[in-house]
Amino acid sequence: MSGVEFPIVHEWGATASKPVPANSYLFQEVFIQSQRCFCRARYRLGGASVEVSPGHWRVSCAKCKRTRKFFFKGVGSSVSGIASTRFERLWSFLDQGMLAAEGRDWGAARSLLEEVASLEPWWGEVHLQLGLIQISQGDFDAAQLRLEQAVSILPLDAEVHEALSRLWEALGDDLKARRHGWLALQLDESDLDVSATGR
Repeated sequence: MSGVEFPIVHEWGATASKPVPANSYLFQEVFIQSQRCFCRARYRLGGASVEVSPGHWRVSCAKCKRTRKFFFKGVGSSVSGIASTRFERLWSFLDQGMLAAEGRDWGAARSLLEEVASLEPWWGEVHLQLGLIQISQGDFDAAQLRLEQAVSILPLDAEVHEALSRLWEALGDDLKARRHGWLALQLDESDLDVSATGR
């Protein structure tokens, strides 16, 4: 599969002139591991994947061996204790937000996840979860904005397309609902893991 065959794919941060904003070193790792190669495998760190310099990574796809670069801005040294502590706080907010969502405490979940999204706006999984919460609350306009952000960051994730299918179904647009449902099925049929945020 190539970008020509799947035209919605955009490789964010592929050039030094268009880096991805990252407010911590650890977010770089989360972002890289959330992205998929054109062969649909997730990028992994370790092995041939290395940080060339602060904010510049060379990563190889474990499945097809394709190599690509990732560039980030706003990051410092990988040993920054402040950045690591800050990112651990974001993980805590994410965990608390997900627990609140499981308990259907939509207000608390939304507040916690919005905090994470404001601090790391390129965290696609957070936008996905916020979109799902907003669908549950019937806030479809806000959900559409969040899910469009999520799909722009994670275009090859089945869960994002499944959420968009639910949204368009709720809004009565059967064509868009079916299209995203079909994409979710196609992407879900791969042997890929489903979580981009697991550590």
